Amino acid sequence: SFFHLFLFVFYLFFCFFFFFQAEDGIRDAQESRGLGDVYKRQEVLRMIPEWYSHAAELGHVLSRLFGELEEQTGGAIRCQGQGLMWGGLFCHSDGAERRRATQLLKEECEVQRVLPYFVPVGGFMVTPVMDVSTEQMVEAAARISTAVKNVVQQLAWKPEDMWLGQA
Repeated sequence: SFFHLFLFVFYLFFCFFFFFQAEDGIRDAQESRGLGDVYKRQEVLRMIPEWYSHAAELGHVLSRLFGELEEQTGGAIRCQGQGLMWGGLFCHSDGAERRRATQLLKEECEVQRVLPYFVPVGGFMVTPVMDVSTEQMVEAAARISTAVKNVVQQLAWKPEDMWLGQA
């Protein structure tokens, strides 16, 4: 059918257009300096396995810390992640309340001097650099946890208003 043909042509155009842009360096801010750049990038990729154990270790630490946060807030926030990518979502059934909690979280994080990414639907994310130390990550998680607990205390949500229920 015409629709399927259109989708196929669009897909080919999309793939080839972006593939060749990336290969030609059009998206890069700086000009390519030849094959040396390619080999340098490959060297970085070869280093990734050296960081696996560090990311896994931090993942276990953050799992414990954010798991404790869930318990301490009575399920008002749910945290999930793995390795160095973690986040928390406020669990109120009303989207406006979750957004209000995020606004208060921004203010509390400023007081705690920590800056996670704030998720528009109501929560936060942390994605630190690979070479962050365990001590630095524990400190950041503790500050985020303090900010979240302060927000939950201010809001005083009822358990029946939380869409994921109690922890």
